[in-house]
Amino acid sequence: MSETAPRRFPAAELEDFISRALTNVGLPARDATDCGRLMVASDLAGFHTHGIFRLTQYM
Repeated sequence: MSETAPRRFPAAELEDFISRALTNVGLPARDATDCGRLMVASDLAGFHTHGIFRLTQYM
C-alpha cells in the first residue's frame, strides 16, 4: 500500500483559516486573528501541541 505525503499549506492560509473558523463561532475578529497567528507560529516552532491541533477544542 502506498502512503500519501502529508499536505502542506502556506502559513498565511492556515492563519486565515483559523481566524475565519474562530470568528464564525463568535470570537471577535482581532482575537481570532491573534489566535491564528499564534497557533501557526507554535506549529512552525515545533510546538505542535499548541498549534492547529487544538483548533477543534477551541471551537
